[in-house]
Amino acid sequence: MRQDIVDDRPSRPTIKTASGYIRWPVEVAEHIKARLNTDEYVQSHLNKTINEVVVLYTPTDKIIRPKPDHEYDKMPGIKKTFVFMPVREGVVLERKFACWCSACMHASGPGEGLALQSGSYVCAGCDSDLPWKETSIQRTDAAGVGNAKQRALVHARALAGQLQRKFQQSNQPVWVAVQNRGEDDPDQYWIGKAVRIKQVHTAPGSQGRMRFDAGDLEIEVEWFHRDISGGDERRVFKRWAADVEAGDEGPQEGTSYTFNSTELRALDLKMQPVPPVGGVPLEVVRQEARPQRAAAQVAMQLVRNIVFSAHQQRAAPPEQLWEIPAGEENAILLHCC
Repeated sequence: MRQDIVDDRPSRPTIKTASGYIRWPVEVAEHIKARLNTDEYVQSHLNKTINEVVVLYTPTDKIIRPKPDHEYDKMPGIKKTFVFMPVREGVVLERKFACWCSACMHASGPGEGLALQSGSYVCAGCDSDLPWKETSIQRTDAAGVGNAKQRALVHARALAGQLQRKFQQSNQPVWVAVQNRGEDDPDQYWIGKAVRIKQVHTAPGSQGRMRFDAGDLEIEVEWFHRDISGGDERRVFKRWAADVEAGDEGPQEGTSYTFNSTELRALDLKMQPVPPVGGVPLEVVRQEARPQRAAAQVAMQLVRNIVFSAHQQRAAPPEQLWEIPAGEENAILLHCC
C-alpha cells in the first residue's frame, strides 16, 4: 500500500479507492480489497502458500470491547519512563531506564531484590545504581457491587438491542443466557431459546414478580434445564419437560414464559449437540412377537412349531442434549453480578 501511494500519478493511478486518496481506515480497506480480492490475484497465486486474501473492515463504533473491572489515573511520566513494576494495590515502581543484568532480572519487588535507600529503591546486585521511584496510582471508577450491577445493565441493554435487530431480520429462535436471581436454583444463569419480543415497556411497572422499567423488553423464551449427565460441571442441557421423579410438572400448556431483557448475559451461544450414549439409535426398530390372530396376517414365521407374527415397533427417540462450551460459560459468568 505504501508503494502504491508513492507511485500514484494522475497519468498512472495506483490508488484503487473511489476518492483517489488513502486517508482513513475505511479507504485502506477499500484499496487493499481492490488490490487483493480479485480473480486475477487468486489465479496468479494458485500454487502459492497463500493464494487468497480476504479483507474485512469493521467501524470502531461497531466493535464491542469488554470494559475492565477497574479504572485508574494515568501513569505519571509514562512517556518518559521505560520500566514499571507493580508492587501492591495503587502502588507502582518506575525506572527511567532498563537494566538487563542478572540481579535486575531476578528482582521482583521491595525485599525481593530491591532495597530502600535515600527514599528510592535500588537493586542490591546491580552496578548501574539506577533507582526505582515509588508512584501512587488511584482508582477512578466506582468500586463495589453497585458498579458491577451498572456494568451488567449496560451490557444487557446492548444485547437487547442486538436481539431486536435479529428478530427484525429473522424469526428464528436465538440461544440466550439469562441471569438467575432470587430462585432456589443455585446456578447463576439459565439457558433458553428466545422466541420473540413479547412487549417493549414504555412505563415502569410489574408483572407478577418481574419488574420492568421504561425501555425494557419482555422476551418470550423456551427454557432448557440442566441434565444430570453433565456431571458436576452442569454444562449439559435439555428441553424443559415434565419430570415425575424430580417432582417437576414442566411447562404448562398454553402458558408463555418470559424474562426481562435486563437479565440478558449472552446471545447466539455456540451450544453443541451431545450424541446419545448407548440405548437404541433413532430409526432402528426391533422385532416383537405376537400370536397369530388372522389367516390374512403376513410376515409369518414358524419357530418351534409355534406361529408368530413379525411386528415392527419404533424405539422412542432420546431427548436431544446440548452442551455449552466452558469458554462461553466463563464469558457469561463475567457479566453475572
